[in-house]
Amino acid sequence: MIERSLPAGPHHLARVCCTDRADGDFRVDGPAAELAVRRRRVVDRPWTWLRQVHGARVVRVRKPGDGAGTEADAMVTRVPGAVLAVQTADCAPVVLAGDGVLGLVHAGWRGLVGGVIPAALEVMREEFAGDVHALVGPCIGPAGYEFGEAELDRVAAVTGPEARATTDRG
Repeated sequence: MIERSLPAGPHHLARVCCTDRADGDFRVDGPAAELAVRRRRVVDRPWTWLRQVHGARVVRVRKPGDGAGTEADAMVTRVPGAVLAVQTADCAPVVLAGDGVLGLVHAGWRGLVGGVIPAALEVMREEFAGDVHALVGPCIGPAGYEFGEAELDRVAAVTGPEARATTDRG
């Protein structure tokens, strides 16, 4: 497990944890009792987790565990101690923090094209986030991810030409 802290305001830090295979299977459709045990090992509080759909919907978390199981790809809270969780393989987990407001985004290419990060930032602005810091977690890189030219054109139109790269296989 990788842990980092991220400034979330003048007196707050967000604790960021990234688990890996050694920590167990966190599939949301796996056996509920086993999943609960694994989650408690990471942090023993109610989790807000999403049924990720590669879209731009943002959930507001008003209390610990609020919105768990919602179909969405981002969540925002200002509740101290709330646990926000996304699952990634190729996609990137993006943590956003500012002035006591925390956002967590599941950002794949479809979500990027659909505006998931701007949508999360808009909700954070509505929560008076002020300056926002971002942390991108472990994800696949351009050398290992291939997809079609048409999809790459869509991503580059949103993120800029830097999105274009060549894989290890050319």
